[in-house]
Amino acid sequence: MQHLCLVSAQPVPNITPALEPVFKPEKVILAVSPEMKQQAANQEAVLKRFQIPVERLELPNAYDMPVLLDVFMQCLDGRKGQDVYLNATGGTKPMAIAAQEAFRMAGLPVFYVHDQENKVIWLDREKESVHITPRLKLDPFLQAHGYSILSSASFEGFQDEWRTLALEMASYDGDEAKALVCMNAIAAEAKNKANLTGRLKFEAKGAFDRLLNKMYSAGIIKYYDDKTVSFSSEAARAFANGIWLEFYLHSCLSKLKGLQDYAINIQTSTHKDTKNEIDGVVLHKNRLTIIECKTRAFDDGEQEARDALYKLDSLCSLGGLKTSGIIVSFFPLKDYILRRAESLRISVCHGSEIKNLQAHLERKILSASSR
Repeated sequence: MQHLCLVSAQPVPNITPALEPVFKPEKVILAVSPEMKQQAANQEAVLKRFQIPVERLELPNAYDMPVLLDVFMQCLDGRKGQDVYLNATGGTKPMAIAAQEAFRMAGLPVFYVHDQENKVIWLDREKESVHITPRLKLDPFLQAHGYSILSSASFEGFQDEWRTLALEMASYDGDEAKALVCMNAIAAEAKNKANLTGRLKFEAKGAFDRLLNKMYSAGIIKYYDDKTVSFSSEAARAFANGIWLEFYLHSCLSKLKGLQDYAINIQTSTHKDTKNEIDGVVLHKNRLTIIECKTRAFDDGEQEARDALYKLDSLCSLGGLKTSGIIVSFFPLKDYILRRAESLRISVCHGSEIKNLQAHLERKILSASSR
């Protein structure tokens, strides 16, 4: 069996049927218009990762029906006696119509990938659909869209006790929240210092004193007095500097059932060497969710909040049309920010809501992918 696929900016429907064991082709033929050469290269690279040979069928353009029909008919004439199936999911409408007509005249099968139900349905015959198990991991999924993962957080050096503390910190408000802000500033000052030490510029009392003791007991702080705070490791300093929220996110994601893949603090790059840093990324049922974490308030006015939302909105191009965004903010967001997020279809979990972050992720990732 061979699959002839029509290349478009949505690569997943061309790739996932080819990875299904009962439907895996001996070869994939990519029909490529001049505008889709880079997309074809991305899809070819992913298919070859799975040891699937790829051949290209060059199309002179994507819209001239008579020319397209002639190209597809010539392609099939050269493959008489071979078992070629048309995947009619991608391409332009003229490409799909011309290809279907060529396959109809040749008496060859035509299928379409129903991405919401993850199955192959037949367009030209009464035949049982083929279920597709979402099996792509983040690396090949992003590669199919033109991105590569340069790095991601392993949380090496993070202790189990820190996970418990991060869960507790997610519920902080009032004076406890202010204490976290102060600790964040001290940890930021300690960055790149050999002794990982920051200055304590005020008397440690109340909520801040309690936070000092908890971090000391958890092994995050190795020493403190009335003037300085020293962290036990770079991982400990980063935790206190705000990475605790990403660590908490990681803990919540690890408890979600059925995810294809997820990663925290990743850096991606395109073939043009454009780099992006992303706090969290999740893949479920071949739909990508981008997550941004914020541990400080938007004190610099509307522009700062708008920039954060627009950054997240732009990052949602990484995984195609079905990609969604979630912003997780330790501090409550103002109404105008929430309205802006809603207009961009970005989900928000903020303030007191983040203590229930796992439930929010279940609703927005697991339930959304089921619709």
